[in-house]
Amino acid sequence: MISTKSYALTDGQVITISNERVRCPESLVQSLFLGMEVAGIHETTFNSIMIFMTLIF
Repeated sequence: MISTKSYALTDGQVITISNERVRCPESLVQSLFLGMEVAGIHETTFNSIMIFMTLIF
């Protein structure tokens, strides 16, 4: 189980988050969590490296 954490913002408001801490980073890899059909950060990074490598060699 994921614990709940509270954070005080600079304007005095307090926000409480729990499983969002895990779900948010996961959407960088699985964009369908956001309802988007785009490449995840792992694919985008790989493709960028491959393009860079073809320009060098």
